[in-house]
Amino acid sequence: NDRIPRAISENLQISKDELIEAIHNGNISTVDLLLNRYIFLIRSFLSAMRDYNVRFTLDMVERDSRLFSDWHALSQIEHDYYTILEEALQSTNREIIHQAIDFPLDIIIIADEFRDHLAFRRFARFFPEIYRLAARLIKDKSLREFVYDRIWRSLQDYINLRIMPKLEDSNVSNEDVATYHGYAL
Repeated sequence: NDRIPRAISENLQISKDELIEAIHNGNISTVDLLLNRYIFLIRSFLSAMRDYNVRFTLDMVERDSRLFSDWHALSQIEHDYYTILEEALQSTNREIIHQAIDFPLDIIIIADEFRDHLAFRRFARFFPEIYRLAARLIKDKSLREFVYDRIWRSLQDYINLRIMPKLEDSNVSNEDVATYHGYAL
């Protein structure tokens, strides 16, 4: 039965259209609400997979397993995000740009929480793309610098607040933690 995937896909399409409209109208709260809808869907899927003791491991990613790589909703969210990011970067609204830039990090944090490497990898790869899109789409130098700074701060916060505490609580030596911290930054 394909009614549920079709309904999810239709709802995602509506969300994307509403998001683009909210970006054009500068409606920050609606952008936040609709981005959170995507986050809720991904969290719900990963939670359901965890409940069935299924997750996309690093080993599966390295073997290019197709177990969940074709989960249509994740692919659609990934594709939609690219369009939403372009619209946000062209909006010149710093708060909306900030929300759009932080979205992949929100997914990365959820993927890290569920130890799901598929969602992690798919959304981590957006950070270099954000740099490239900003360089191409944003003419105002100060706004482009804002984007670069926001990406840097987001990734730095992720490393300092999520990665480093895990290393410091593990059996890794302080020297290795310091080395890894420098490498990660």
